[in-house]
Amino acid sequence: MIKIHVSRLEPGMVVGYSLLRDDGVVLLKEGVILTQPLINRLQTLGFDFIYIKDRRFSDIELEEVLSQDTRRKALETIHSNFYRIIEGDGQSLTPVKELVDEIIDEILRFKKPVLSLIQLRQHDDSVFSHSVNVAALGLMVGKFLKLPREHLRTLALGAIMHDLGKIKVPWEILNKPGKLSPEEWEVMKKHPSRSADFVAKAVSNQPEVALIAIQHHERIDGSGYPYGLSGEEINLLSRICAC
Repeated sequence: MIKIHVSRLEPGMVVGYSLLRDDGVVLLKEGVILTQPLINRLQTLGFDFIYIKDRRFSDIELEEVLSQDTRRKALETIHSNFYRIIEGDGQSLTPVKELVDEIIDEILRFKKPVLSLIQLRQHDDSVFSHSVNVAALGLMVGKFLKLPREHLRTLALGAIMHDLGKIKVPWEILNKPGKLSPEEWEVMKKHPSRSADFVAKAVSNQPEVALIAIQHHERIDGSGYPYGLSGEEINLLSRICAC
């Protein structure tokens, strides 16, 4: 299996790894033979790379930290509940917490020292795919640091919800291909505070989860935002999420 740019796809190539939409729906299953209309559709949807099967690289298999079933369920759960959480529906947090425990279990079972996170999504700034990837990477760091499970739960929940505020950022700013204007940048910089507001209401008994949301763009050297915190002023779990 090899990863190639969509501009180099040719009819007859075989999909090597299923493509998931940001709500967990499978767009193309592994094993599908590409046609020109399918290739055109992938380009229209904004995919950059996909994996295809290649006999010359048949010995190369991808083993992700998260299985495709878990990733698909995670995307579906997050997509189904994020807007409800923002609207104040307390019940919508339950499936997200259950998802957190499933992801933790899978990360703790993962024994390989090298990890692979395949990010096949429509937009680079997708809140849903990005949240799943940050949670998985953060938990790998937490596992390495031997954090207790309760801290891993807080970390994973904070990582999954850290960008909730981006949902309120205008699409044209969130997905702008070039550099943001000073005015646009000020709008973007408000998303950690918005995220923390949403999280604080949804998880009022776990203040560290909201802390992750508001601090995930702070930097050790004080160059981050919204408060310009530095060093130990930034919570450990927030620092993991920021990384």
